[in-house]
Order: sequence, then C-alpha cells, then structure tokens
Amino acid sequence: MNWKKYLFPKKRGDKDKLIAEVKTRIRELSGKEKSQNKKADINLQNAMIALKRNEKDRAKSFMVQSKRNQINADKTRNKITNYDRYIEAIEEGSSMKFDKELLGEIQKMLTSITSSISPEDVATTTEDIDALINQLDDAASILAGDPEIDLAIDVTDELNALETRMLLESTGEMPTTPTHENYLTEQDLEEKDIDLMSRDEILKQIAKYRKELDE
Repeated sequence: MNWKKYLFPKKRGDKDKLIAEVKTRIRELSGKEKSQNKKADINLQNAMIALKRNEKDRAKSFMVQSKRNQINADKTRNKITNYDRYIEAIEEGSSMKFDKELLGEIQKMLTSITSSISPEDVATTTEDIDALINQLDDAASILAGDPEIDLAIDVTDELNALETRMLLESTGEMPTTPTHENYLTEQDLEEKDIDLMSRDEILKQIAKYRKELDE
C-alpha cells in the first residue's frame, strides 16, 4: 500500500480540473501554431515562385503574409510556454502543500511519542535495567563461586607439599625412592652414591630456592 495515498487520498478537485483545462488549451494552441507555421512556409514558397515569374509586387505580398504568419506562430508558442509554466507552478504548489500536510502529520506523531517519553521515565527505566543487571551479576557470582571457600576445602598442605616436590625435582636433589625391598647398607650407599638428606637439610634447601625464585 502506498502510505502517501493512505495518509492523503487523492481527490479530484479544482486543481485537477484546472490543469486539465490548461492542457486542453495547450493542445489547441499547439495545433494553431502548427497551422500558422505551415501557412508561413507556404507564403514563403509562393514568394519565391513570384520572384521566378518576375512578379515582385506579388512576391512582396507573399513575404508580408509569411512574416505575419510567423509572428502569430511565435505569439502562440509564447502562450504555450506560459501555460506550461503555469501548470508547473500549480503542481509545485500542490507538492509543497502536500509536504506541509505531511510535515504536520510527522509533527503530530513526534509530539505523541515524546509526550509519553520523558527524561525522568528514561532515567527510571535505566536504573531498573541496571538493578536487574546487578542481580544477574550476583547470581552469576554465586554460580561461579570459589569451591575452596564455599565448600570449606583446604588444600594448603597439599599445595605446599607439591611445591616442595617440584622444587626438589627441578634441582635434582629429590631423594630417589628405592625400587627393591632389601634394606640398604653403608656399603650400598657408597656404591650407589645415593644422597639422603635430613628433613632439616631439605627445609633449608627449600628456603634457599624460594629466596632465589623471589629474587
């Protein structure tokens, strides 16, 4: 559906009737102009014939008539030009009137919209939206909570033990776990060159490595 026609249905009134009458008049004048130009051409041809026959007075008469016909044709053409201008002016004025009516409808629509939307309403709505977003964030925080805190799971000792093991393994000073069931003797230790450190020595080494890492 053409929304312009829906808003402003076309009605045949004085404007359309007037334009139709002007166009009819233009057609009449166009026919008259054509006839006058034809007569001017015929009289010009007759003037040339008269000259060939050495009838100069008659040739002059034909030339006057041809000139008269041409003047009348030019006047008729000027009328047609003016009527065309009048039609354009009427249509342009009608278009401007339509634009004015259309702008009036737009103004009414915008007035209706803005009257139902105030800055205070927008601010209130924005605050409500922000509050809802904060609620969602809180819910998401609960779902993504820290199990160590929420479930009271303490892994401090296990983490320290793992860190100690990693430090010792990285330095190659982690005691090797025996792979057999027989007890070792001093001789076995000397032969296998196994370095067994006491707990105090291990703790000292860990403190040393941690200090080096911190530096």
